[in-house]
Amino acid sequence: MEKLILLTMLIIGITSPSFAQDTQETRIEAANRYADTVDLSKMMNDLSIETSKALPAEIREQFLTKTHFSEADINEIREMMLEQMIIHFTTKELDALAKFYGSPEGKSIIVKMPVYFGGVYPKMQKFILKKYAQ
Repeated sequence: MEKLILLTMLIIGITSPSFAQDTQETRIEAANRYADTVDLSKMMNDLSIETSKALPAEIREQFLTKTHFSEADINEIREMMLEQMIIHFTTKELDALAKFYGSPEGKSIIVKMPVYFGGVYPKMQKFILKKYAQ
């Protein structure tokens, strides 16, 4: 009887999602699921627009022209992101990212992020430069 209970617990434990393996392959799969939840092209181009607002007017158009991301650029950026994600995040963490950013709240946050970064980066840059000058 004890062996049956032990065997049942082992089978349940092995098949439980909380015991999912954390391998290179599972991380790649999970990172791709996360990346698929994000419109990376829109996010990067929106980020360029918001970043340009902090630049002097005379170079803003040139900046936007040079930082418009092509499909090839987006694919390269995606690969950079995936490479770093599988190094720094576990499969479970990547699954959580995909779940969150696939939710209505996560999608709303992604839309707002470029505007947020556009507002905070210039302030942070000024703050850091001020600290550096002290």
